[in-house]
Amino acid sequence: YHLLKKDSRPLIYFIAKYLLLMALNFILWIYSPKFALALFLLYSSFHFGESELQRLGEKLHTLKASLKGTLVGALILFIVVIGHWQESILLLKNINGLWPENILKIQVNSFSLYASIASAFICLYLCLSQNKKHFLRLSLLLFIGLFLPLIAAFSLYFICQHSFNAWQDLKTGLSLSSIQLHKKAWPYLLGAIAFFACILVFNSVQEILLKNIWSNFFIFLSCISLPHVFFMHGFYQLREGGRD
Repeated sequence: YHLLKKDSRPLIYFIAKYLLLMALNFILWIYSPKFALALFLLYSSFHFGESELQRLGEKLHTLKASLKGTLVGALILFIVVIGHWQESILLLKNINGLWPENILKIQVNSFSLYASIASAFICLYLCLSQNKKHFLRLSLLLFIGLFLPLIAAFSLYFICQHSFNAWQDLKTGLSLSSIQLHKKAWPYLLGAIAFFACILVFNSVQEILLKNIWSNFFIFLSCISLPHVFFMHGFYQLREGGRD
């Protein structure tokens, strides 16, 4: 985003904004985990859907496109989460103040579960039917994920679909090779690792937020996602403007 915008200010300003968004999101998780979760699901849905529509060549700057993108992303998350209902609850219940204990007693009817997942796939098809190959590839990954543990299912979609598409978009938009892009991404990867380590240290000392490593990782993913969503949206807007 900083490169495509040709911002004359030093890169440190961009990095400072990135870190500030991460820090504010982490503070939100401490003081209002329910709102932080709702916000995370909202901007993740928007971002995943925006990425899918970008690959289809759709315009992204309209309200209709934003709503459609959010719906597509929400359907993807719905399939992953509902397909691993109990695992999702067990992960979230370890975040204090987020999940009532008695929610674990809720039993989901198998027929309702399968019908909901099938309906989500049908809605996803209606949104992406203009490119059936894209829909089939995405659906295959999500379907395989239903037979995997939650973390593996999400990783399968995130790595093989979302991250791959975003990487191709960045390469094309910035006119960089994979090696060049890797070199520019290393500082951010190291920064993310350091931030995750800080979360682990903070919570092991304070003992006020989390109880296991996957819940820690969930919070970490939320924190690094917010600035990523914000700047990737700006990247797509600038790139789309350049094409017009």
